Amino acid sequence: EEIEKISQKNKNLRIVKTLQKKGIPGSRNFGIEVSKGDFIAFFDMDMEVDKSWPGTMIDVLSQKNVGGVLPKVLDFNNRRVIQAVGFKIDPHTVWVVPKGYGEVDEGQYTEVEEIAIGAAGSIFKREVIEKVGGFDENLGMFDDIDFGWKVKIAGWKTVCVPSSVIYHWTFKPWSVRPKTSSLLQQDFYLNSLIRSLFKNLEKQNLVKYLPWYLTVMLARVFYNLVNRNTIPFRGFFSALTWNIINLGDTIKEREKINKYRKVSDRELSKTIFAEGNFVQIYKNKMKPIVTISKNFLKN
Repeated sequence: EEIEKISQKNKNLRIVKTLQKKGIPGSRNFGIEVSKGDFIAFFDMDMEVDKSWPGTMIDVLSQKNVGGVLPKVLDFNNRRVIQAVGFKIDPHTVWVVPKGYGEVDEGQYTEVEEIAIGAAGSIFKREVIEKVGGFDENLGMFDDIDFGWKVKIAGWKTVCVPSSVIYHWTFKPWSVRPKTSSLLQQDFYLNSLIRSLFKNLEKQNLVKYLPWYLTVMLARVFYNLVNRNTIPFRGFFSALTWNIINLGDTIKEREKINKYRKVSDRELSKTIFAEGNFVQIYKNKMKPIVTISKNFLKN
């Protein structure tokens, strides 16, 4: 309603409504389809821009070899706390390791750095989006991780520009979330990331990482069952069933990606993959993040 009021005064703002619910990736793809610009920015309802956005992001994106740019993301409520200055992808699970997570922002990140990026206030070139085929509408709320990964595979750089800032409200109470959102739905989409492994990894690395993925997810299931939480169990097996049924479509998407692949997994490991085996990544990166997150939720 507020946006509709603003649009009445600003002809540059168009509100486009869909006839049916499309979900996050479907809505993004629809927005791309009806937009006209050469640069396309993505912004969600739980974000707020700083005056510094987009700022120098446009200058960086104008470089020939850059496909997408991301701002520094700070916490919506505690605006001195960093959520991410880009992130790395754990190839064992497709879980993300945000750089700088939980740190107090004291200007320690100033350099433009090549890194994995998502859709939080990011801007991409239209030609890049069209090349990789947009967002995967079967991946729900984690579609932007997959999208940024595909952009890298296609040969473009994705970088974080810390001089541009947005604020993101991560730890929202369920009372303000969409009525269709649920912990089970989130868990289903989390486990559906096995589709990204199948699509995006080269054959030798798919063989290497898939057993890790299944082992970690099953361990997570059994740990939670012991603690009387059945949601990870239901989420894992519903997602696994879905992926088996839709394996044919996943293979077709893999073939499309292999046709435009310009960068090997070995090269990607230098910029967007977290270093080490899963145990090392979890112990040194993920476990501290979980601890920080729990403290956020308590406060």
